[in-house]
Amino acid sequence: MNGAAGNGMAETWWLCVAFGVLIVLCIWGMVTFWRRALVIADTPTARVRSAAQGYVELRGQARVAHEEQLRAPLTGRRCLWYRFKVERLDKDCGSCADADEEGSGQASRWVTVRQGCSDESLLLVDATGQCEIFPKGAAVTVSTRDHWSGDSERSPRPRREGGLMATLSALFANPTWRFTEERIHDGNLLYAIGWFRSMNPGDEISLAAETRVALSAQKSDRAALLRRFDRDGDGDIDAAEWAAVRTAVADEVSMARARRSATVVHTLRTPPHRRQQFLLSTRPQRELVQRYRLGALTCGLAAFAFAMFTGVMVTAH
Repeated sequence: MNGAAGNGMAETWWLCVAFGVLIVLCIWGMVTFWRRALVIADTPTARVRSAAQGYVELRGQARVAHEEQLRAPLTGRRCLWYRFKVERLDKDCGSCADADEEGSGQASRWVTVRQGCSDESLLLVDATGQCEIFPKGAAVTVSTRDHWSGDSERSPRPRREGGLMATLSALFANPTWRFTEERIHDGNLLYAIGWFRSMNPGDEISLAAETRVALSAQKSDRAALLRRFDRDGDGDIDAAEWAAVRTAVADEVSMARARRSATVVHTLRTPPHRRQQFLLSTRPQRELVQRYRLGALTCGLAAFAFAMFTGVMVTAH
């Protein structure tokens, strides 16, 4: 009897630990979703041309930032951003070996075989200009999501989804593979909030550093250097001629930087502060706020339910 009671207590303790972990995860999800909803609701929308440097919210259309669009790995469709996952039904789950001692059922779970997400930049374009977005590290929610299943890793996406036949097929089929792919397409509505910075091409390198690079390039082509600056024709560059080289190169670099300064490049990327959200979405702003609030409410209710169940178990033992 003591042994059975001890086993029961140990079992209850492990269940409490498991539910405690679930409660922490639910609370974390509730806080995360609620913070995202607050950020989206409270941050004013800025225009690309007049946006302040730092943390901003932008709205516009998604456009191509490079010569060629990406191709989504599962469907092969052209897009600006994608995320995908391929899962296989594992019917011989080792961790579930003791789930059914009498063999009345077979334990199984879905195992992720491969997944990935693109990090190529894309443009957000509004009425005032364009901003290049670097999506690495962003929480992305999209309206274009394909989900299908099949009998092999290469099962194609169904040509037509929905309808009575598709519903019956999904109910009675026993697929062993399932696929999920999300995409952002050219022309989609695009909402973004992140770290905004405007710069001139070449601002990341100083005038002195750029001049040094240009001087090194001049030195590497000695024939052209002599042709241009060897005024006395002695086949060498003396101190006075080298001073003329430095002056000419510095003037050329300054003129090139002045021409580039007419073109301002706007970028949006991961904020430097961890508490600041980096969000991208093809859904309307109001719908985003509602989704995140619903997510926060769901996580909160789940945390409350797990806490109540844990309390009942502890009280019962």
